[in-house]
Amino acid sequence: MTRGVESICRPLNRLLGVRSAHGGSYPVQPAMLSAENSRAVRRHEVVLLLLLVISGAYFHGGGASNQNVRFDAMVAAVDGEGFRIDRFMRGADGVLSEPPPTGGNTVDWSFSPPAGVVQPEPGSGLVAGHYYANKAPGTILIGSAVYAFVRGIGGAFGAATPSPVATEIQLYLVNLFLSVVPVALAGLALRRVALSLGASQLRASTIALLMVLATPFLPYQTQLWGHPTAASFATLGLAAAGRLCTAGTSPRRRKQRQPLCVSATPHLCVF
Repeated sequence: MTRGVESICRPLNRLLGVRSAHGGSYPVQPAMLSAENSRAVRRHEVVLLLLLVISGAYFHGGGASNQNVRFDAMVAAVDGEGFRIDRFMRGADGVLSEPPPTGGNTVDWSFSPPAGVVQPEPGSGLVAGHYYANKAPGTILIGSAVYAFVRGIGGAFGAATPSPVATEIQLYLVNLFLSVVPVALAGLALRRVALSLGASQLRASTIALLMVLATPFLPYQTQLWGHPTAASFATLGLAAAGRLCTAGTSPRRRKQRQPLCVSATPHLCVF
């Protein structure tokens, strides 16, 4: 089955410049790992990275409830509202209704009631308190910095006035940096992990292509879900932990590092 998958991906690897000693595209032996820092291998990885980024950047799924609430929190943070998404929860009449709100662009919210109120009852008329995104903070915190940069660039080119088209472009660029680029880097990291475990250049590149283009990574990275970002951080953490645990130190030192390396990987993913 592995050879069958490789035969399907062989044209892509030929495009990427993978060659064996006799001029073909299969197989390249693990001994070539010693040439990791050579120009040929670096050029191969740059082309592979660009291919993975372009594959994800070609698609854009827009925004729905899940994506809107993340983007709302980023916009609120950059506007100095402290991640409060109250203004995005208002209906067409501009009124912020009691929990649960009847307007707004998302249903993925959490409500912080006034002090002393444990659980506001729907229909109580209680409008005090604030609304927040009910998502993990990692993508929102990083995305706020990305959004500030993207909006600043737009303002420099005279696009400071908000518009539906400008907002959609901003959402696309934020997702490009938060989802597409991390997934591509994770694919490259997985390729290096495969090489370190003895895979040939062809098989290592095939594994990277399959992970990014033939799994849920591809559809999920077209929208601001957060899932591909978390999975990418987990893959990058795994690759970094493996490299740290096998770096040029004594076996005793490597054994001491292993618990730290293993525990760091899920922490990156959860964040």
